[in-house]
Amino acid sequence: MRKFFKIVACSLAAIVVVLLLLGGAAYWATQQEPDFYEKAMQVDPVTQKEAGDELERKLLDLRNSLRHEERWESVFTENQINGWLAEFLPKKFPNTLPAAIEDPRVSLTKGEARVACRYKGERFSSVVWLGAEIHLTEERNEVAIRILKARAGSLPIPLSKFLDQITEGARKAGIPLRWSQMQGDPVAIVRLDVRQKGNMKRRLQIDTLEVRDGEVYLSGEVEGLDGSSGASGVLQTATVLLLEKITIQR
Repeated sequence: MRKFFKIVACSLAAIVVVLLLLGGAAYWATQQEPDFYEKAMQVDPVTQKEAGDELERKLLDLRNSLRHEERWESVFTENQINGWLAEFLPKKFPNTLPAAIEDPRVSLTKGEARVACRYKGERFSSVVWLGAEIHLTEERNEVAIRILKARAGSLPIPLSKFLDQITEGARKAGIPLRWSQMQGDPVAIVRLDVRQKGNMKRRLQIDTLEVRDGEVYLSGEVEGLDGSSGASGVLQTATVLLLEKITIQR
């Protein structure tokens, strides 16, 4: 009998050790930062600000050119976006992100965008990141964001824990968002109704959205609500629904 209890005790001890090792390995996995995020966070503040300034100047130039042109196009680089996220988002829109999320950064490769941030929850902290495909739908000015994967460090995580936070962040930013599915993957559908300030009969039409290596390309035209093109001014582009606030708050 004593031998039996000894075997049981050793077995239980072995199980506990294995569970501790698994728990330690899982925690270690959540602390691993993806390479693209680690690289983006190593950029010095001066370079970040310069890149953020470049994005704002590009938006302002685009806004001004649309006063006289029917067609429009623009390219925003990964570095410019990350510079703006680092330097301007916390200052101009401090309440946009949920309290548990900070330091967002992006990585752009052909056909896929990855977004990472630091997540500081009650139970654990980690770098959380999502990989997504982004494309226009068949509906006018509608963008589909298909979330392919989600990780806390290198550990897969259930997306359901973060969809509500994504929805809440979009709501605070004034972006209408609904959810759909594609082959089991959640898809965020964003409707972009971009009209000229002070002239609700003018709208920006988006006809091309391409995620490329290190940049995103957009193009389209200015048109009236009846579908006719025109040269009247439009103050915003598809990537920045809050262009007026972004470029003017200096």
